Amino acid sequence: MDRENISNRKRRHRWLLHTSVITTKQLAPLFYGEEVDKSYFIGCSLGGRQGIKAAEMFPEDFDGILAGAPAVDFNSLYSWRASFFPITGAAGSENFISADTWTTTIHDEVLKQCDGIDGVADGIIEDPTLCLFEPNTLLCGTYDPSVACLNSAQIQVVKAIFNDYTWPNGSLLFPAMQPGSEVQAANGLYSGAPFSYSQDWFRFAILEDPDWDPSTYTVSDALLAIEKDPGSIRTWPLSLSSFESRGGKILTYHGLQDQQITSYNSIRFYEHLASQMKYSSEQMDNFYRFFRIPAALVAWVENGSAPETVTGTKFVDDVVAQGVAYRHSHCRYPTRSTYLGSEQDPLEERSWACELP
Repeated sequence: MDRENISNRKRRHRWLLHTSVITTKQLAPLFYGEEVDKSYFIGCSLGGRQGIKAAEMFPEDFDGILAGAPAVDFNSLYSWRASFFPITGAAGSENFISADTWTTTIHDEVLKQCDGIDGVADGIIEDPTLCLFEPNTLLCGTYDPSVACLNSAQIQVVKAIFNDYTWPNGSLLFPAMQPGSEVQAANGLYSGAPFSYSQDWFRFAILEDPDWDPSTYTVSDALLAIEKDPGSIRTWPLSLSSFESRGGKILTYHGLQDQQITSYNSIRFYEHLASQMKYSSEQMDNFYRFFRIPAALVAWVENGSAPETVTGTKFVDDVVAQGVAYRHSHCRYPTRSTYLGSEQDPLEERSWACELP
């Protein structure tokens, strides 16, 4: 037993995951009667972060890692989440935006401005990075007074949410929430209540003050979280070359309507890693592929068959028993799904192609 790592709070959580992998590899042959050939990690959100951390700290543990919506740059992610309560204000306060307003008035305007950018008005924002949403169109007085609208203070709330979260000097602290996620976020980060995960993180891990008031959150708290970085949880590696050199493969995916971790952070992490490793997208493709939809991993690790696209399926009324409404191929980053033209049926998978921007 490694008592040194057990007693060290900063090492304990990393050591326990690593040790469980080593122990499992030793026990598996006793149960299955044969040696372990390949090992895989699958995790989403905080689990996705664990997968990236494993590739960085213990590159020999896994052959393939599937990391969904990984919570990388963890401290700043929790600061970003904490920032929403001071932005929205408490539910029922003077300029609070209700869930109904988010899911109808604002979401409808987001779709009006951005749904057709890909050439098809289908209720899906294919690439939110192309959506430069302008909420001023909803300012009261712009339209007929009978139409739902926002006052100037509420417009500023929407802008703050859809703009990058920055330090006072303007540098990036954490990426913006992507347009299109407001339907789900209306009852979460935009609900006019403290986000419980961030509240507990700051109360018990960062400030060590169980009475801390989340409405008082500022960027000073974000800076303290970065400086403290409990257990080195941040997870923002400069290189994964050791994992790559042993033949490891990583697939990451992120839903483009994620209401708790902006999908822009997965793009940011991909670009960060490529920049630090001085890799082109073609070089990244050798070991790290990012899809904004889930993908298969075993065929890549064991057969060298790397995924080019991932097929998503929409069922009629979202009921499997009613059959398939349409299928759509999702592209690996940095390519994007591009509609081939008005003469093509947008419900046909072949009507779309993966193209570089």
